[in-house]
Amino acid sequence: MSEPMSTYEIAMLACGVVLFLFALALIVYLVRQNRSFTGAITLLVVALVMIGFPAIRHFQMSADEISFDTGTSDAVVRNPTDVAAADTLRGSLRQLDSDVDKSKTRTLPPKVANSLRATVQALAQHPNLPAETRVAQAHAQLLLGDAKDAATTLDAALKAKPSLKVTLDPKLMALAREDLLNFVKNRQAKTEPTPAPDR
Repeated sequence: MSEPMSTYEIAMLACGVVLFLFALALIVYLVRQNRSFTGAITLLVVALVMIGFPAIRHFQMSADEISFDTGTSDAVVRNPTDVAAADTLRGSLRQLDSDVDKSKTRTLPPKVANSLRATVQALAQHPNLPAETRVAQAHAQLLLGDAKDAATTLDAALKAKPSLKVTLDPKLMALAREDLLNFVKNRQAKTEPTPAPDR
């Protein structure tokens, strides 16, 4: 059973169909006029990409082999309380993290970053997410370079379900330790008595 298309996917499909029909009409016109139609072929290819865009669920950059299956993040956005979907997303994020570490550029491809950003923004709209989903959100934030937001999200997840500590990804575990150390330092600074001024 196929899932319903979102508004932007319907818009891309409609624009793609219109562009496809325009490109076909333009090709027919140019052929009848005995003129070159190579530019119109480009329009035809763009139209086909626009029509097929809703079916694109996987991005892969062949040079560095960085790939990410957007279907995993889409599943969590559609149903943020689905713990199994959150676990699948966490697995995809671990693989993405590993691929980024192995790549030459050590950065996310723009399409992957945009997909992760959209996922983080969509999850931020839900205040009562399960801890597993929050951990996936924190990992996505960390991959996007938002360490402070990732630490806040991770902290909320660990407060909701402390048993997640053993299942954290290594980078998230380091972030949790760093967050805990900062918390302890701030706590000690607040509780230490201030020295009396010398008279």
